[in-house]
Amino acid sequence: MMPDRAYVLRLAALVGAALAVVATVNIAVDPFDVWRVVHVARLNDVKTPHASWEVISKIAGLRAVKPRAIILGSSRARLAMDPQSPIWRAGHGPAYNAGVPGGAIGDIRQLFGLAVRLAPVKVALVELHFHGFDVNAAHLEMNLKPDDPRLRAAGAVDLLPRLILADSLRESWETLRRYSSAADRSEFFQRLDGKIEFHAEAFDAPLTLAGHERYLLEVWLRGDADRSFCLRNRRTGANSLAELDALLTQAREHGVQVKLILAPVHARQLALMWAAGLRPQFEHWKREMVRMVADRQSSDPASAPELWDFTRYSEITTEGFSRVAAGQRPNAYFWEPIHYKDNVGTMILDAVSRNPHPTYPLPPDFGLLLTLDNVEAQLASERAGHEAYRQSHLDEMAQLDRLVADANAKAGGARLCK
Repeated sequence: MMPDRAYVLRLAALVGAALAVVATVNIAVDPFDVWRVVHVARLNDVKTPHASWEVISKIAGLRAVKPRAIILGSSRARLAMDPQSPIWRAGHGPAYNAGVPGGAIGDIRQLFGLAVRLAPVKVALVELHFHGFDVNAAHLEMNLKPDDPRLRAAGAVDLLPRLILADSLRESWETLRRYSSAADRSEFFQRLDGKIEFHAEAFDAPLTLAGHERYLLEVWLRGDADRSFCLRNRRTGANSLAELDALLTQAREHGVQVKLILAPVHARQLALMWAAGLRPQFEHWKREMVRMVADRQSSDPASAPELWDFTRYSEITTEGFSRVAAGQRPNAYFWEPIHYKDNVGTMILDAVSRNPHPTYPLPPDFGLLLTLDNVEAQLASERAGHEAYRQSHLDEMAQLDRLVADANAKAGGARLCK
């Protein structure tokens, strides 16, 4: 027996009303920061970073803020570089932090291209890290392509179906719950300007440095040269440095001043890279970026990019980590070996803007404008710094050497690309 027409209409009305309620809640709470219809303190003024919505959220933020200055890079940049810094007040603001997890150079280039189409960008701080240039590590990046639907799904029509998704409603509930309970302090929150904030407890679990380092070695040393760390895969033609070159070309075409920032990591991670055999590629990486910048400075000095190096052995990058391994929090500059704290982010921003901060003075050995004239001297200084660090941390270095030997044995003898 077929249901009568009135019953069908009532059922349709009930379903429609339920969907309307869900859509209204999701628009009002806006857990992924894509609608920006209403902002209410202690209701929806901070958002939860969510991997599947990360790019869409950033695109929506670029559309809404229309920044003149943007910060691009990895989770390091989005955690520690503040769009509210005073440096943006000198004619550059408003600013927006468009950092994303992983920060692979291909993803950064795609997001930069989108940003200059959506906003009147005039200044771009591009935070770069060595691991983001691994062409054989697609699993570590968001893997954005020019035709990726995430790069266009930020208009109202594209987003309408997402209003009634279960994960939207679930995250709306979680957003409301966080404000009604002070118990959950371990989560990360995304501000409306794109920066991530978090309670210290989010990094408060005891850190196993050896576990972190085993993971990195598994990423770097994966057997043959087509799977291990590589800046350029000669067989496939993939070239990560070409992605950066394309970004700089696009910046010149749009009149954007680019400041490239080589992000600091702890000296222990630099030592691990050396032990894994990555020093030649690390030095080649720097030399090639210096060359790219120098080529543009010779042809167009007024709009040429700058290359700032914060990876050197310094007071900042050599702070002790033994107590962190025991789960304590004495560190002044790093949460763990790859994520630096806000005060380091402030130092970086002040250095590249040439505007010293009274609270966080810049140590003399932290940060350097890298050029053709000084790159070889700085690479020699890094080698000396590495040797000094190694000699003063013999027990740690022996541990790293054992980890590398184990990783090589597990990979069947890793062969790095040339």
